[in-house]
Amino acid sequence: MTTGANMGSWKKHLLHFSIVLAGAAHAADYEISVVAGGAGPNDHYRTDAIEMAANILMQEADAAGEELNIKVNKRSYADWDSFKQAVTLAAESGSAPDIVVTGHVDIAPWAQSGLIAPVEDYVDMDAWPLNNLYPNLVEISSFNGMIYGIPQDSEARPFFAWKQYLAQIGYDQQAIDSLPDRIETGEYTLYDMLEDAKKAQDEAWLLKVTVSTRE
Repeated sequence: MTTGANMGSWKKHLLHFSIVLAGAAHAADYEISVVAGGAGPNDHYRTDAIEMAANILMQEADAAGEELNIKVNKRSYADWDSFKQAVTLAAESGSAPDIVVTGHVDIAPWAQSGLIAPVEDYVDMDAWPLNNLYPNLVEISSFNGMIYGIPQDSEARPFFAWKQYLAQIGYDQQAIDSLPDRIETGEYTLYDMLEDAKKAQDEAWLLKVTVSTRE
């Protein structure tokens, strides 16, 4: 989730981009700071994506015959605690990063504390591609009816069950075969899955899974 932390600076950048792309005849250099949390060695895309966006803006400005230079200062924290402490202290001291890449759970407390600004004040959420976001992702990016963040990525958490164990907790073949359709229509929910898992655990079927190993 990408949020705007330094409202004044971020607004300045966006306004400048609009002027440049409209054909203003002057060059400018800007620096944007972005900080990401929970970013291990394989998560560098969280800050790299901001740099890619800056490169696209510079290319568009160049195509319009304008000179725009944007330097993106990136910093990532592998652990969430250090990241949140750094962002909070920086915001309180007036040196917050322009962009914070964090989880949606931080939006409510940081919005209430005034540490982040509503992103909808600075971008057009009704224009493509922002108007093509999944509504549920926009919802979790909002607080008190205002959109504070833009989803950068999302996760899929698949689950599966062994058919033989479904049968052992009471499923007949028809119920097993219809399970995918019931999941797709929303008839079978996460609560049903937890109930079935509890049944399997109570019956100790999960302890009877045979694992083959090679010597």
